[in-house]
Amino acid sequence: MKFRRHQTTLPRLGECECLPGLRLIRARAINADFRHHSHRSILVGVVLSGQRRLLFADGQLHVLPGNGFLLPADLPHRCAIDEAHSYRVVSILPSLWQAFAAAPQQAQILRAGSPALLAARRLVAGLRSDHQALAIESRLVALQQALLSGDERIDDAPLAPERLLKIRDWLDAHCTEAVRLTTLAQIAECSPGLINRLFRQHFGLPPYEYLVQLRLGLAARRLRESEQSLADIAYETGFADQSHLQRFFRRAYGTTPQAYRQASARSADFSPAPE
Repeated sequence: MKFRRHQTTLPRLGECECLPGLRLIRARAINADFRHHSHRSILVGVVLSGQRRLLFADGQLHVLPGNGFLLPADLPHRCAIDEAHSYRVVSILPSLWQAFAAAPQQAQILRAGSPALLAARRLVAGLRSDHQALAIESRLVALQQALLSGDERIDDAPLAPERLLKIRDWLDAHCTEAVRLTTLAQIAECSPGLINRLFRQHFGLPPYEYLVQLRLGLAARRLRESEQSLADIAYETGFADQSHLQRFFRRAYGTTPQAYRQASARSADFSPAPE
């Protein structure tokens, strides 16, 4: 996905929309202050280098390199820059955030080593490599759960096994389609946060990883049994594009799709002839 440049005096600031209501903003070597302003979205940021000071009417957050921050929507603030710094920020509309959990009300620092910062980093990294809606929503839910104190969960109500089986069967039937976590929640009649956690407990992996597993199985079969191009196989099995398929295929099979196809063809050449 290409980032568009802002038409400002900050040439190293860019953003892209990864999901309706969710944008990734990346900046490198920013050395100018941002005047008093507010955002209509919730901001989750990670400071990669340098320092960032966020000033409010009643205090400030001093974010050191390696830490992160969370800003609720509509909070007036300004950014004071003491030195050039680089950061990644995920901008999330409250309507999207509230589909999974209540919107945050206070600004806070995400400390290095904390579950919340780890979840924020995973969200940022995922947005740069995987733009599937279910993957993004799953990482967003993981961040929201990490932001809660202690072992508290977004939803700790039990979920009957038959509801989990219903979700799995639906994924089996719709694995090549675009899947939303909110859709799975409607099918199971429960919260999105609960689905992710209990599906993993019951089947050993979260819904998105299960979905990718199904798609990879279909792609492998197409590679063995057809001469379709990798781009066509990626499109027809639910991957975003050819590079998306190649990345996940190598991770799962330890080889490239093309090498897998060639090895499968050689194996077929040595298969015993039917009697």
